[in-house]
Amino acid sequence: MYKRILTAFIALMPVLAYAQEIGANFNHDPEIIDLAYLKKTPVEWIRTTPYIFEYIRGEKDPATEIGLQKVIDAKKAGYKVAFGFRWDFKKFKLRIPAPGSAEEKKYFSVATAILNRVGPSVDIFKLGNEPNLETMEADLQVDAEGIVPLVRFTERLLTMVVEPYYKQHRGLKRPDVYAGSLPRLFLKEEQKKPGVVGLIQLAQNNRNIKGLAVHLHISDSLEMESAFKFVRSIMPDKPIIIPEYSLFRLYNK
Repeated sequence: MYKRILTAFIALMPVLAYAQEIGANFNHDPEIIDLAYLKKTPVEWIRTTPYIFEYIRGEKDPATEIGLQKVIDAKKAGYKVAFGFRWDFKKFKLRIPAPGSAEEKKYFSVATAILNRVGPSVDIFKLGNEPNLETMEADLQVDAEGIVPLVRFTERLLTMVVEPYYKQHRGLKRPDVYAGSLPRLFLKEEQKKPGVVGLIQLAQNNRNIKGLAVHLHISDSLEMESAFKFVRSIMPDKPIIIPEYSLFRLYNK
């Protein structure tokens, strides 16, 4: 099997302090985690966001999937774990389900089953992966009720799945929870999306959310500066983490 490790910077950036730690990003494929290979690299974290629809559609079983076991094994080996889900609504042309609907209950039941497996191993839980790219456009906009469906769904994932799990397992250390991860925040078109603004506001206003995860796939440092300025205009103090960083936009020019 072709194996790849993408190095990510996990940077905590509160107002008065700065810290940087290096991690190995396995994206949506935790089954490729190779501890023997990891030991050759100076990383402290592993990060993965599995395709949750593979579980929802019955292609993978939370109780037996080898990728989840590899996350557990990495934690046992001493690595810190950043974990979350990739919600491919756009890929499958799915609208975000209404609160309390049968679809939402199914989605959250599967998410809970996965947490039942890996929850003790998670140090950071991210509430999404590039949702501004993986969500249908209508669900990034304000609806007739004055709600942005993506933002509501994200908050409900926290309140209906993550918080109940760790409250029921009080012997576990609750991980820091981050909204995001949001890419392309230097682009004006992204800055204008209600779903993007709403997720940053959610991170700022919800006391159970530690901060915001941002992906920096940039072509120059000015784009990085622009992304940070935009985030800080809405979320001035809470930490920012960077689970993905690359210069592929520069290479693709």
